[in-house]
Amino acid sequence: LPVVAGAGAAGRLVDTRDSRLLLVVAGLVQTCAAVALAFATSLGAILLFVVLLQCGQAVMAPTWGALLPEIVGEDLVARAIGLQGTLGALADLVGFPVGGILFDRLGLRAALLLDAATFLLLVGAACLVKTRRRPSLTRSPSPGLDPPTHAGGLHLIRADPVLRLLVPTLLVFVVAAEATNVVEALLVTRTLGGDGTAYGLVAAIFGAGAVVGPALAARVTRERSRIVSIAASEAMVGLALVALGLAPTVSWLVLPSVLAGLGSGLLNAASLSLITLRAPREARGRILATVMGATRAVSMLALVTGGVAGSAFGPRAVFIGCGLATLVLAPLALIAVRGSGQPLPPMPGSVP
Repeated sequence: LPVVAGAGAAGRLVDTRDSRLLLVVAGLVQTCAAVALAFATSLGAILLFVVLLQCGQAVMAPTWGALLPEIVGEDLVARAIGLQGTLGALADLVGFPVGGILFDRLGLRAALLLDAATFLLLVGAACLVKTRRRPSLTRSPSPGLDPPTHAGGLHLIRADPVLRLLVPTLLVFVVAAEATNVVEALLVTRTLGGDGTAYGLVAAIFGAGAVVGPALAARVTRERSRIVSIAASEAMVGLALVALGLAPTVSWLVLPSVLAGLGSGLLNAASLSLITLRAPREARGRILATVMGATRAVSMLALVTGGVAGSAFGPRAVFIGCGLATLVLAPLALIAVRGSGQPLPPMPGSVP
């Protein structure tokens, strides 16, 4: 909820305040919240500290996203995001079992304190990065107009000929694809008769595909090709979901899981690269915060949708229906190619 409700405020902070200050403060808030969680005993306190943790995340994620092009340069943004996606997928594969081992061997409090230390490492990383983004130093000569702060992220997305077509299809894709997460365990264990080990292996196979996908996205250098790769990855995930829904046995889940992970990794990295590079430098914080908030909102919607549909129609129907919906989205994403190469219209008050 903080990432969703705070997207507007977070985006304006990112586009008006020093990046190092934001990263340090947000990281310290997350560190303190994680330490407090280690000692929290009531449900109310746990919810409060989780909210504080996510308030820090609401600021930190778009700040790093807007700072990345300043660090590596515009030409290397796609490669950097692809590398981030690959490392993030590897971290997911390692993080879950490590967390379980720490919980079993050391206990909940020690595990959470070690988790707090990782947030403190991010604070140290923010201090070590020499590049700083200081948008507040850019001011419009026109009285009463301040280009870095006057337009909201949603307005900027709607004004862009590519993003206004592509972002809605990405959000619908998230609903369709993530709705299957709710019933995935039921498909493996109840419908196909697998056990917990089989479910874990399917998740690991998906994760392996998600490691490769961002690396492929890093090789896409042209905007039109990036849009095509987004549409292709949506189609790949759609086909994989249909195949998962039709699988007769657990062994038939292997190849579709690889394809689903590959397509998801490629889509995430390609779309984030496209959005970052399409966004004007002085408005990247607002656009990234808006997209991240909207993505989190539809992820919450996907949980409800998947639960209701799974209860009504069963796991197979959810996978097949979501897969078909995703396949319909793929050609719609290609419409955005028409706006490729057209820059975002200048914001009122900005200097040509």
